Amino acid sequence: VMGWVPGVDEGYDWYVSGLGWLLRSGENYLDKSWPFGDDGVQSTGPAFRTVKSARTAACVKDGMVSVVQVEGKTWVAGVNLYEFVELLAGLGFADCVNLDGGGSVGAVFEGVEAI
Repeated sequence: VMGWVPGVDEGYDWYVSGLGWLLRSGENYLDKSWPFGDDGVQSTGPAFRTVKSARTAACVKDGMVSVVQVEGKTWVAGVNLYEFVELLAGLGFADCVNLDGGGSVGAVFEGVEAI
């Protein structure tokens, strides 16, 4: 299960949770899922969706799970969440959940820091 599904709490081997759906069944779901998100938990507050920043998402395409990252620096470089949704849709993903962003985004591949 990816994202928040009301009333579902058993029958799955694992869950992925984040701060809102970005894409769901190929549809831009950012604004539809946002009432469940809390801008107050983010240091950027109400600008969270529109500020440029590093971004990370867990996505599904053709049954495969991928982690997608965009490098950036909050307020300075990267993408806002609307741009991130467009990028992910352009890559052909059907379902994506927003994970972490900002200064805590990082990736290590085969022991080498990638971002």
